[in-house]
Amino acid sequence: QLIPLHPKNMDDSLNERKERQENEVEALKSIFDQNFKDCRACDPWQVWRPPEFEVQILPENTTQGYSQAYVSVWLRVKFSSEYPVKRPDVSVGQSEGLSKTQVHDLQVTLNKKSKELEGNEMIYELCVEASQWLAKFNVRKYQSFAEERDDRKMKEAAIKEEGQKTLENIRRQAVAAKIAQRQ
Repeated sequence: QLIPLHPKNMDDSLNERKERQENEVEALKSIFDQNFKDCRACDPWQVWRPPEFEVQILPENTTQGYSQAYVSVWLRVKFSSEYPVKRPDVSVGQSEGLSKTQVHDLQVTLNKKSKELEGNEMIYELCVEASQWLAKFNVRKYQSFAEERDDRKMKEAAIKEEGQKTLENIRRQAVAAKIAQRQ
């Protein structure tokens, strides 16, 4: 049985969506703390409008073991009055340490994920997706060619030293084996 579209029924679902939106915003504020900016806070009018905010996303560091973030993005999110029934407008804003191609790829990834999650609250999941995506690109960028050259030389020297240690261990094992045969 279909429920007729009566203004009261529409208000109830609109009020329910408003409540869901505000609950999600409050949860995100508490999770992201200083990395969360509610764009409505600057509104001169104190009239309700669908949430619009920015969240700074850093690379996932718990599973990757990174202690410093070399890349980050600000996600700009704008709900419509239909959210979460309809997807929000999510765009990658200011980025650090990423190329334009990488920013575009992240945007495509987030669009795909938001299509999968349409009909549900999804912003936290999109933030996690972005954080995991950023972790793949969280590498230190060099300030100059000289810095890159010096770093490469240090890595090559470490590899050479490790190889020499391995070779020395093999020689010791060979000598030990010969001594064991003589006895």
